[in-house]
Amino acid sequence: MSRFLDLHRRATSRRDTRPPLALTHAISSRRVMAPLLGIGAALVGVLWLLDEWLIEGETPWLDEIGLAWATEQRSPETVALARVLTHLGDLWVVMIIVALLVWLARRRSGRWDSAELVITVIGGVLVITTIAKLLTARLRPDVAITETVSLAFPSGHASRAAVVYAMVAWLAVKWAKHPVTRHVVAVLALAMTLATAWSRVLLGAHWPTDVLAGMTLGAIWLAVVVTLTRPVPAPVGADQSADADEEVTGSHRSR
Repeated sequence: MSRFLDLHRRATSRRDTRPPLALTHAISSRRVMAPLLGIGAALVGVLWLLDEWLIEGETPWLDEIGLAWATEQRSPETVALARVLTHLGDLWVVMIIVALLVWLARRRSGRWDSAELVITVIGGVLVITTIAKLLTARLRPDVAITETVSLAFPSGHASRAAVVYAMVAWLAVKWAKHPVTRHVVAVLALAMTLATAWSRVLLGAHWPTDVLAGMTLGAIWLAVVVTLTRPVPAPVGADQSADADEEVTGSHRSR
């Protein structure tokens, strides 16, 4: 009976999910690491140049119009909603999601490369955003009605939300077998990213260009990491083969 239940569980899991992922190129390899460092530095440079352009002369029209519109929409209801939605991009929330994704990636494949992909995607955005903020040193709007602890450009909340929820959507596309599941997760991921960006502007924590830059950064970095590592469906028994490779390598070293 127990064997029958085990076979049934495996069959159900195969119907509901696709094969786990394996990276064609390891993140630690020179083929991936060198371009990642170079592209990361380039993105920091682009953000710095954008900020130099934004702070020259008068406030950009998009920031003026967007911030004015956002403040006009303030009401007890919208402010309360924004204070809730802004937590979607909080660092502690993102870290919990990352931990869950790492655990799922490791459990599904029995390998660490998919988990390393998640960590590289999220960690890279955090590093790039932090360095860019220090270089640009753009001040936040003077109409903020929420506590802020760092500089403005690019928005850390927007970049974190964009990359983590885009990562969730991308993994759902790769893992989920049912089209409805993939579409629902993708729509929810987009909605949560946009909700985070909207909340930051309505609360006066960021200029509109801050959140646009943050969302764009998150999307670009995810695309860069995925393109360089080229994740593909792992072969059946990939975890066993990985363990076997380690055993073979260990036996050769002992000889």
